[in-house]
Amino acid sequence: GKSVIGMVRGLTHAGMLGSRAVYLVSTKMLQEQVKEAFPRLRGDRLVHISGQNNYDCRLLPGASVDEGPCHVGAQCRFRGSGCYYYDILGQVTEECKDRSYPVVLSNYAYYLHQKRYGGSLAVVKKDGMPMYPAFTLHICDEAHLLNDELGKFYTIRVSREDVRALD
Repeated sequence: GKSVIGMVRGLTHAGMLGSRAVYLVSTKMLQEQVKEAFPRLRGDRLVHISGQNNYDCRLLPGASVDEGPCHVGAQCRFRGSGCYYYDILGQVTEECKDRSYPVVLSNYAYYLHQKRYGGSLAVVKKDGMPMYPAFTLHICDEAHLLNDELGKFYTIRVSREDVRALD
């Protein structure tokens, strides 16, 4: 029931004001559940975005994109074309800039990273300059978990490679 109410609120807000809403969830399971609950909206009025750990790295079989070399700034021959994540991200980012997609479905972790590190989903830019916030309504499903998500976001992780680099 909550998901339906939240989505209707987002669509109503966007329709009345000509603006956009972001529907945020805390778990992948809930994100999939919300996506599946609104099949008629997908590709028409709802854009679904997931983080790098949801896509396989083509350069390192068995690893996700967030474990790949391009995640730490190294060159990857697939990044320009052929990367499951970056090809989809480029397409979705362009769709999100298009105001005909009034609701974006994402998760707290992905959105916080976009917001913090200047991703195009957080602020719409023109010629590299911020023009306006990408969303005027934030729908936080399971908002009682938001504090945990913020805690995880501000936690520093050190990989084995980082530790080895210190030797």
